[in-house]
Amino acid sequence: MTCFRFFSQTGICITQSIFEKYSPELRQAWCVFAYWWVEALEKTNGEPINPLDVPENVISAMGLIEATPIPTYGDVKGDQSCLVKNVRRYLITPM
Repeated sequence: MTCFRFFSQTGICITQSIFEKYSPELRQAWCVFAYWWVEALEKTNGEPINPLDVPENVISAMGLIEATPIPTYGDVKGDQSCLVKNVRRYLITPM
């Protein structure tokens, strides 16, 4: 999935071959999450994003991704992917 290549490599890159090993449900979750992220960055002109502005379907997709092991990486879960790590870093932490 080429949309994952837009982000810096600070974690495990979900390549097309890894993406294809996920279940259909997880592939859909990745698509929902990744496409929201691209849209959110465009809308905010690169400014940090308030977690309260993240839609419920994206929160659900992100939770599923973070809790599921990355294919071919053993017990390493999606929270260690470069996309999830970069999004987490970009969200405003509520005080």
